[in-house]
Amino acid sequence: EIEDLSLIDFSGGVADLEGYIADYIEDTNIYYLTVNASKSQDGSKVYLMVINKNMYDNITATIALRDFVPAEQAEAWVLNGPSVDATNEDDPNNVKVVYKSFKINGNSFEFTFEPHSLTAMEITYNGPVDLGRAWAPSPDDGATDVDRDVGLSWEPGDWAASHDVYFGTNPDVTNNPNEVTVEPNYPVGTLDLGQSYYWQVDEVNDSDTNSPWPGYPWNFTTIDYLVVDDFEAYANSADLRNTWTNQGGATLYLETGAVDPNKVHSDSQSMNMDYGNTSNPYRSAAWRAPNDPNWTRDGVKALYLWFVGNATNDSTQMYVELEDANANTAEIVYTDTNGIPDANAIQLEDWTVWRIELQDFVDANNVDLANVAKLTISLGDGVTPGGSGDVWFDDIRLYVPRCLVALDADFNGDCLIDLKDFAGLAQSWRQPLNWAELAVLAEYWLVPQLWP
Repeated sequence: EIEDLSLIDFSGGVADLEGYIADYIEDTNIYYLTVNASKSQDGSKVYLMVINKNMYDNITATIALRDFVPAEQAEAWVLNGPSVDATNEDDPNNVKVVYKSFKINGNSFEFTFEPHSLTAMEITYNGPVDLGRAWAPSPDDGATDVDRDVGLSWEPGDWAASHDVYFGTNPDVTNNPNEVTVEPNYPVGTLDLGQSYYWQVDEVNDSDTNSPWPGYPWNFTTIDYLVVDDFEAYANSADLRNTWTNQGGATLYLETGAVDPNKVHSDSQSMNMDYGNTSNPYRSAAWRAPNDPNWTRDGVKALYLWFVGNATNDSTQMYVELEDANANTAEIVYTDTNGIPDANAIQLEDWTVWRIELQDFVDANNVDLANVAKLTISLGDGVTPGGSGDVWFDDIRLYVPRCLVALDADFNGDCLIDLKDFAGLAQSWRQPLNWAELAVLAEYWLVPQLWP
């Protein structure tokens, strides 16, 4: 029952490792990952033994389990050391086994294998097997931050001739519109921001008396923002400067996090502004024209941007300015939680999010949000001599209204504590009485948590 292949067949199930497994070690015909798989005699457990032959890099692979419903919790034991030639001759803990417990969400999940490591993995069975049902949904069941242009796909049941797809926003999934498709995929077009979608695939074969095979109910939630700039598309600093223009004492660089990974908020790149305000014009700035000038579309209401600085930075006030096509401009200053301008924020060495309600630009100078021509980030007021330093910016986004404070008593997740939540509390009332939940419900009664 053990095969040294990327696709392992064993009685009652298949484990299929994808991702970097198909990448060959340079100038050889050897896979980076070698996989052995087996199943316990009673069929209750699947075992994987995986060797990562890459001497330098982690390898992340997708593991898809065929006809084997896994429990949510799985276990792994990783044998490794600090280098490929490490021994325990001088230090008995140099090469050792490290235990890991990890969660599985559905039949398909990712696992990262350390360089020059041997990983033993145990996955426990947790449910009935029905070969006729659709499985391995994409997006994964329960996935969040899903791209709004995603398409649906799945692995078909063994006897399916066609697929009856239910898809929509109704949690009662079979009350959503349905459509029959022959291929195991289904286009849904561009979806709404921050919306939860529910879907199910019933497998159909009119020539089989067991048809149809009702599907599992799946769901996912789309991202709730539009990207203004995440700095991932630029090849180098010169390429960055083709989009972003520096002004005053600013010099712009593309940051890759090679020296300090903390200088990138997400993914692999950010923008570094080296500022110097010791001489006229006492201001350092960077601006760009947005790819999409319409900042009212899809219900977006707030501008978010993340920044991080250095403790050695000279204190300098930070601003964001919008200019519309009619040259109306409005500038917003960074403030602390009490609304007081905070010139020391750029000394923070942890990534900090700056949230600005778009309506603030309208209120300040009637900026036309449907026709934004320029976004400017600046340090210094242009009047007062200042110092110098470095600030990094990343993930500039436009968000729809979202719940900034998660409350345990918000049972239906609508960012408002009201009678619906009181009913939810009553239906799930626990003994002894849960006074903590009742107190939260009372404290935030009818106080909207949705912002802006």
